[in-house]
Amino acid sequence: MRLEEFWGIGPKTAALLRESIGEADAIAAIENADIRTLAAAGVPRGRAVRILRRATGTDGIEMLGTGDTRDVYDELLTLASEYALTTHAADRIRVLTPLSTQDAMADRLDRVLAAKTAWIELDDDDRERVIAAFDAYDDAGGTDSAAVEAALELITVGLDDNPFDALAGIDPDALRAAKGALGYVRETDDAIAVAEGADDELDALRAERDAAADLNDSAFDIIETVRSDGVRDMDALQSGVVDHIASETGIEPPRVRSAAADDAVDAADFVSQTLRALVDSLETAVDEREATVAADLQDRIDAADAEVTAVVTAIGDIALELSLGRFAAAFDLRRPTLVDDGVAVRNARNLFIDDDYSRSPTPSGPTTSSTPPARCRHRPMIVWRC
Repeated sequence: MRLEEFWGIGPKTAALLRESIGEADAIAAIENADIRTLAAAGVPRGRAVRILRRATGTDGIEMLGTGDTRDVYDELLTLASEYALTTHAADRIRVLTPLSTQDAMADRLDRVLAAKTAWIELDDDDRERVIAAFDAYDDAGGTDSAAVEAALELITVGLDDNPFDALAGIDPDALRAAKGALGYVRETDDAIAVAEGADDELDALRAERDAAADLNDSAFDIIETVRSDGVRDMDALQSGVVDHIASETGIEPPRVRSAAADDAVDAADFVSQTLRALVDSLETAVDEREATVAADLQDRIDAADAEVTAVVTAIGDIALELSLGRFAAAFDLRRPTLVDDGVAVRNARNLFIDDDYSRSPTPSGPTTSSTPPARCRHRPMIVWRC
């Protein structure tokens, strides 16, 4: 399938996507309703929403037969997206399409209402912890490490069962160990790079290497400083240079001495050769230590590979369902009765009408002029409270 075969993608948009992320990744983003990737590639979010709705729910979109209906539907999703816990969850809410089968409707209702119950049962402190966890996940750009951190918070507050079954059975200790490792590694073209803070020895070697490199252009200053102490003969000068470099960089004198030049033609050559050899030696030591630390960190990640994979895969869906649960809780939305041609409701209210009636349900009983009809029907894309 080519990009131009998707609704709303013309030659210009297709060219933009091919140039920025490639056709295969662009098609995958469309099929997975991934607004974040399309927006990062340069497609305006509003346009991406329209493209993805058509791509992921053509049958449902056809139910929105008029412009007014589509406007109401857009307003409803915009309202729901205000309760999203992440930017990506908000995007996914905006591309939701009406469901065309009762089984699909019932399944979504089950999960959203279960998420609503889970959200309501949290106390205020735990809700704030969940919100903060997803904020951090968003701020980090949805990295694996941030996904693990968010999952640990959800498990801590008890959000690890229906409808968040993906977190059930996760070993928090293994996840914490993997999380610590994930925060310190990043893949490069050549190998795995280890970030600062992962290993004290590696950090110290890097600091020594950088300090030695900073002295590389200071040969004459070093000589002048050593000679200012009254040193004149070559042996004493070389010894003084070693001590000075060790003092200035914090490197142990034996390491500096092992890098000292033995065939220098003069004092300046001795200092230059010694510093170059010292930097090379430390660079090798850094590479060796980094490889050792990277292997250890990777082992810790691999030990929790199943947990990490499950969490990274599920956290986006959990954010979506919990966001919809927050929306349902905010408006006290309840399960409608599904019928063949829509949604049957009693004493319904319109979420867009802000008056006393819309904010609180009318008690069931005889219908009066001030209450809605005892039974009314609306198409599935309109959400009401029973």
